[in-house]
Amino acid sequence: MLLCKGAVPNGVCEHEVEGCECPDCLGALPCMCEDTCMIVCLCPACWGDPWCEDPDWCWNDGICQWDLESCICNDCLDATLCVGYPG
Repeated sequence: MLLCKGAVPNGVCEHEVEGCECPDCLGALPCMCEDTCMIVCLCPACWGDPWCEDPDWCWNDGICQWDLESCICNDCLDATLCVGYPG
């Protein structure tokens, strides 16, 4: 995968073709999945993590708060990162 599409940052993260090392993708949700599950529970690598599977973290306010909620929460069921979630 290229560091940045066109070899230079353009301000838009195109994660399909750009790596997380590209400044365009700094803070992009898929890139945050490379961090700990206590930061982003939506990441597939965090599915099944006890911290992330705690329903007490679900706010059920109609907004998926990716930094607090996980794929077990109704608010996040349709989140891109939750596609394929087995729960």
